Amino acid sequence: MTDNKRSHIQPHTRDSSDGPHTAGRADAPPPGAEHIEAEVAVVGGGSAGLAAAVALARSRRDVVVIDAGRPRNAPAEGAHNVLGQEGIAPLELLARGRAEAEAYGVRFVSGRATGARGTIDDFH
Repeated sequence: MTDNKRSHIQPHTRDSSDGPHTAGRADAPPPGAEHIEAEVAVVGGGSAGLAAAVALARSRRDVVVIDAGRPRNAPAEGAHNVLGQEGIAPLELLARGRAEAEAYGVRFVSGRATGARGTIDDFH
């Protein structure tokens, strides 16, 4: 992707009125979808998504993270296999990662990605 390319991102927070037919539809944005432009969209704000977002932002990419805010490891007592952070509480690890990402200009959107479409040179 060239430096002047932008992706159009439309995150969506699913509610009880959404039926199963809406999951994964990419032909039209969901009602109330927010239009966001960025070079890179990272889906998921867990430790892997945050690491990717930080690496990309450090490489001067315009990054947005779309996250539903429901980390699957939240009930765990500690995170493991994280260099320098052995046993850290999962939510603390995410808070630190998010703060680091924000320091590099990463933007966060609350919601979930429901689909993507496009070609290499025109991705939405």
